[in-house]
Amino acid sequence: MVETSLLQGVSSYDWLQWMLWQMMARDPEHYPSDNLTDLERTPALAYVPGRTKDGRWIQLANHMVRLFHSQLHALGLGHTLEDPKFAGLPRITGEPQQQMWQMILEKLREKTLDEWMDLFVKTNTDVAAEPYMTVLEGMSHPRCSTTAMSK
Repeated sequence: MVETSLLQGVSSYDWLQWMLWQMMARDPEHYPSDNLTDLERTPALAYVPGRTKDGRWIQLANHMVRLFHSQLHALGLGHTLEDPKFAGLPRITGEPQQQMWQMILEKLREKTLDEWMDLFVKTNTDVAAEPYMTVLEGMSHPRCSTTAMSK
């Protein structure tokens, strides 16, 4: 039997933001307000779930600036890094953030999931991406094998 709470179940999805929010609430002098920790914030550009050409889903997770820039280059959006409107990527807000979000989603629809994963995993190792999987697919993932778990 496994016992847990709903809080433990979701904490891994937004742990960094929760910690920052708590530190800002507890010690605002040392941790000033940051719009990226606003509970009503729009989704961060670093974590984009998107549908691919074949209808499957992929999760991009490139929070670090260098990884996000690598992701843009791999998607064919590297030119946006020269546009002043997108200065500060991935930590931008407002209309530029929404425009970038849409551009990323449109690019993801240009290739199949396997094509993107080949590009991200085999060609460009600086892009964090994982396909959404069924439970059975997830259980046969190389990192879920008994060998991987024992390391």
